Parts: sequence; structure tokens; C-alpha cells
Amino acid sequence: MVLDGASYTIVGILPRRFRFPYDADVWMPARIQPTDEPAVFARLRPGVSVERARSDLATIAARLKAQNREIARSFGMEAIPVRASLIENEERIAVALFAVIALFLVLSCANLASLLLARAVTRRQNAAIRVALGAGPAREIRTAGSEALLIGLAGGVAGFCASGWLSPLLSSLIPDNLRGQLGIEAPSLDPVLFAFALALSAAAGLLCAVFPAWRAAATPPDAILQRGRGVAPMKPTNRLLSALVVGEIALALALLTGAGLLALHLRRLERRKLGLDPRHALVLRVTLPSARYPSGADRARAADKILAEVRATTGVQSAGITTVNPLAGGTWVTPVTAAAGAIDARGGFPANYRLVSPDLFRAMGTARIDGRDFDSRDRDGATPVAIVSRGLASRFWPGRSALGQRLRFAGPAETSWRMVVGVVEDVADAGDTKDTWYVPYAQAASSGGAEDLT
Repeated sequence: MVLDGASYTIVGILPRRFRFPYDADVWMPARIQPTDEPAVFARLRPGVSVERARSDLATIAARLKAQNREIARSFGMEAIPVRASLIENEERIAVALFAVIALFLVLSCANLASLLLARAVTRRQNAAIRVALGAGPAREIRTAGSEALLIGLAGGVAGFCASGWLSPLLSSLIPDNLRGQLGIEAPSLDPVLFAFALALSAAAGLLCAVFPAWRAAATPPDAILQRGRGVAPMKPTNRLLSALVVGEIALALALLTGAGLLALHLRRLERRKLGLDPRHALVLRVTLPSARYPSGADRARAADKILAEVRATTGVQSAGITTVNPLAGGTWVTPVTAAAGAIDARGGFPANYRLVSPDLFRAMGTARIDGRDFDSRDRDGATPVAIVSRGLASRFWPGRSALGQRLRFAGPAETSWRMVVGVVEDVADAGDTKDTWYVPYAQAASSGGAEDLT
């Protein structure tokens, strides 16, 4: 097959739903460049702990820095379990959702137990007559268990069918990382999950029915027959009903409190400052094949042509290009260093790295705090310039203006210094790193990652 203008031979086929670690359809051998920061996945030998791997990597990093003085002082290597790296803190969200579901299940079981116990109280005289005629307590328990089993299975089937109907809405509650890594982008009815739901429903029904039936069967039939129909239940049953009611109220209050806190948290997230305005914004992804656009100048001309076509489209107010969509889940982080006189100037500080075109910040709705935007002056061969976010400016030059300051990429192949010409608002990126520096696309179109445009 032909990819990016080159012919490749297929040597392997992966499973249909293979998504680890990134969502891709075709995998090719990596050609690592000096400025790349590849993700390395390794499998530890049996008996080797993560702490041992971290210790060995720290030793290797120290040896590399001793051998090569051009390596940044902050350079290091860290071993992170795959689960923690891919899912990060979103596992807590899944646990919280599971806890809410468990509370709903317990509350439903308490409600069902109350109903079954009340039903057992109203039918206790019939049960006492059957026991007096020779029916044993085990038969009464089996009868009550059979009824509860049918009720539980019917409820489980109804609930599972409802969940299948609501699966698109339910899947939207799962974080993007979990959806992608677990391969559940398209929700479907799983037979194993269906069997688990039925088993859980049956177990809940039996648990709610057996104890009330056992209590009724353990009561002497003559005591029940002497009381007659319509007489208030005995004190032990009364206490059990009261305990169930109290438990239901406590669980309901807990769920209401959790729902209120969740609504408050969602409200805060809704009002959170993103640093951009997603309203009326459309995203178009374009890839410039290196075979067709081999040089940075070719890519820059193609980017200008794409922007001209988009801006000429009816209804478009402004348009710009970036190499990373801040809300799409991916990022591009590089170590950046500032000239002498800045805080954290030595070594390299990790910051989001973006190649952008003029007018991007206007298209994104990102406010410019100081300085100017990129324009036609910032072409290849002109004075290297950059725009930094408010957070990065405060980190390197607290209490001072960032305009006119210098910074550059910190790594084995350090680039030339870039002069800061503008400061923009912080953008809520999908990754952990929030500080960002922006470089004109035309001045860095030949660098790695410039093929993918948004």
C-alpha cells in the first residue's frame, strides 16, 4: 500500500479493536529525529519492580549527562506504569461513578426489602396456615425466594434493555482516555455484561426476600393466627421495618448530597476559563505528506493556500492554523529555556510547543494580553520570534514584561534564541502542562510535527 507517497509492504495485522497506545489504523517503523521525544514502552522481567526500574533509569540518566554536557540539567527518565500513564487520575472518576451506582443498588435493595417485608407481613396469616398444615419453613423461604428471583430477573432485564437504549448517553460520562484505551468508543451489548447484570439482579432479589421470609417462618404459627388479620405486626418486624426506612432515608440523603456536589462541580467546570471560545468554532484537520511537501517552504506555502481558501468561504470571520488542537487530547511538549536573568533559566522547563499562523488567536478567541500577534513579517529567514502564555511569562519573568525577552528550545540540538513579541491568555490544554510557547509556523515548518495541521 502507498502511504505518504511511499510504497510499504504489510507484514502484520493487528486485532480490529486494537487501540494501544494511540488511536491509529496503520503502524510504521519509527524514524526518530534528534528533537523528538518518543514515548518508550517496555515490559519488566518477572520479579523486577517499578522502583528498581526507576533507580536504574536515574543511573543511566546521570551517566548520559556526565558524558554529554549539552544535555539539559533537568534531563531525567522516569518509569511510569502504563495504566497510570494512560488513564492518569481519570480512574478516580470511574471509581466515583461505580460508587454512585453501588449506592443506587443498595437503595433499591432497601426499597425492595421494605416492600417484600411489608408483603410478608400482610400475607403472614396465610403462611401461618400453611405451616400449621405441615409446610416447613424451608418451603416458605423457597416460595418467597422464587418470587423475588422472578422480580429481580425481570428488573435486571428491563434495566439492561434501558441501558442499551441509553448507552450513547451513558458512554458520554466516561472520560475520553478511558473510552479510547478500553476500546468502547461504540457502546454495544456485551453478553458477559448481560450475564453479570442478571446474576447481580438475582442475587439482590434473593437477598431482599430470604431474610423477611426467614423471619416470618421462624415466628410460631399459633401466635400469628391468634392475632388475626389486620393486627399490627410484631415488635421485631416493626423494628426491622423502621431500620429499613431509616437506612433508605440515609442513603437517599447521601445520594442527594452527592448529586448536589456533582451539579456544583459541573457548574464550576462550565464557568471555568478555557482561554478560548469554542462557540461557533469549527475544526478541520489536514495532513501535509512529506513526499509531496518535502521542505518547510513547501509546507508553509501549502498552509497559506489552505488558509486563503478557508477565509474565502462564506460565513468565516477568521481562520488560523495550529499543529495541536488544545482540546483534542494530544499535546506536544518540549523543554524550553530562557536567557540569563530569568527564573528557571538554566536547564529546560517543559512547556507546550505550538506552531501557529497569524490570526489563530483571534480565531480561537484567545485574548492577547501584551505585545503583538504574528504577521507577514514573521517569515522564514526573518528574526526568530515567539509568543508565550501568561503562565510561562510569569514563570520566567515574574513582575517584569516578557516583551523583548529571549527563549529557545533546550535539548541536545539547541536552536537559536527567539525574541518574545507577545503574551496571550493561558489556554486550558487537555494535558497536564499548561504553560505554552508559540512559534510562527512559517519559521518552523521544517520541524517534526509540522505535517499535521488543525
